Amino acid sequence: MTIKYLDSKRLEGVAGDLTTKTLTSGTGGWVEVGRTTLGSAGDNITVSSLANKRYYMILHDVIPSGSVWTQNTFNDDTTGGNTANRRSVDGATDALQTSANYIYTSASQTTPMFGVYNIANLAGKEKLQIYHNVMGNTAGAGTAPRRYEASGKWSNTTDSISTFNLNNGGSGDFASGSEVVVLGWDESDTNNTNFWQELGTTELTTAGDNIEVTFTAKKYLMVKFYRKQTGAADARWTFNNDGGGNYAKRTSAGGGSDSTAINQNYFEQYVYSNDDPSYSSTMIVNTAGQEKLGIQHEMTPLGTGAGNSPYRSESVFKWINTSDQITTIDITNSKSGSYDVGSRIEVWGHD
Repeated sequence: MTIKYLDSKRLEGVAGDLTTKTLTSGTGGWVEVGRTTLGSAGDNITVSSLANKRYYMILHDVIPSGSVWTQNTFNDDTTGGNTANRRSVDGATDALQTSANYIYTSASQTTPMFGVYNIANLAGKEKLQIYHNVMGNTAGAGTAPRRYEASGKWSNTTDSISTFNLNNGGSGDFASGSEVVVLGWDESDTNNTNFWQELGTTELTTAGDNIEVTFTAKKYLMVKFYRKQTGAADARWTFNNDGGGNYAKRTSAGGGSDSTAINQNYFEQYVYSNDDPSYSSTMIVNTAGQEKLGIQHEMTPLGTGAGNSPYRSESVFKWINTSDQITTIDITNSKSGSYDVGSRIEVWGHD
């Protein structure tokens, strides 16, 4: 096996050097159990005949034609009043709805939106759903994206989920190419075909002000970033080395009101101003012909031990490039401190 030692503190090989590209036999992973991609405009995206999994992760990429807003149901239950939900738009006070026919998951939009669901699916219990959505808002970096977060439940305690329905409540349509992908996981699974493929990892072996990872383009990306630092440091993300004012974001820090930034040369991850490490988890839809939309959750511990409460932030962002897919992520510090050895970024993805 040939290994190159690169000056960016990474090890590089080729695909043929890998002894395995899948999970070890007998290890369960997130498996794609269903997908529906619209071939023509419509008001419903239905994924049916789902394998019974203990947990689901659902990704949706909605491309509007006209004004749309999204809502979801399970097993075609649209008339029984069997759902309840709690939701917030752009960090506003929660709105509540009980005995409803749908779980509401977006505000009205005319530009693309990207949503991620995490669902607990046990036949004998109510089905619980956590949902986050980034909405592109007006196209271009001059307008910040919007964000939507919701929790919902389907009160059925007899059946497991076999059908997921994404419905449009607006006057427009879901355009051709709009898509729902359903992933499943169960503790009894023994597959070795994990949906999330590791695309690239970089870990710093010397302190510095930049960490970079380059990878094969995929439509859906999941990025994990662990940042250690000495002194004051921030985290400015760019994609494909683009520093040209093509980013916009919306952030809530510590549960506070949303702040926005537009026409930025980078997406600036929220970083609490102390020397603690931080961890962030980021989901991105990475389609060449659309603005790239991302959802990020970040935390920093604010000191060691259980006597210190951690700090959190929630952000959505967009990179307005509609020609290329993301293949490089750079995270750069602009302050007087530096990133320490052990700072690490991992990118996972799938088409």
